[in-house]
Amino acid sequence: MSVHSSALIGTWILESYTLSGSDGSVRHPLGSDPVGIGIYTADGYVSAQLMRRERGAPDRDRRDYIAYAGRWTTREGTVSHHVRLALHDDWIDTDLVRTVTLSDDRLVLEPPSTELNGVTFRSRLTWSRSS
Repeated sequence: MSVHSSALIGTWILESYTLSGSDGSVRHPLGSDPVGIGIYTADGYVSAQLMRRERGAPDRDRRDYIAYAGRWTTREGTVSHHVRLALHDDWIDTDLVRTVTLSDDRLVLEPPSTELNGVTFRSRLTWSRSS
């Protein structure tokens, strides 16, 4: 599916973030009720902040919070986030490529699948357009 870049412009609110395993398992990396905001600007910048709603003790490590910003581009059904700054150091100066499904005011982003201990996991982040 080809996504016209202007369709992504705006502010998006995270509805869900799931990891589905080839073994039938379903995980929620930021809990069952995560919060997040993603912003795509008309001049090509992206900013994303996602977190576990119930974060617990203030000294928790960075697994409960995702934050990055940079430029974005679209190509052949994908959006690439060209990360310039990030909470996670290993994301800086990388491209986070996501498959895009856009329908009305709902956006689904799916990063490439990953494998862990012989199980393939597919991430799915579902967003709704902010009113």
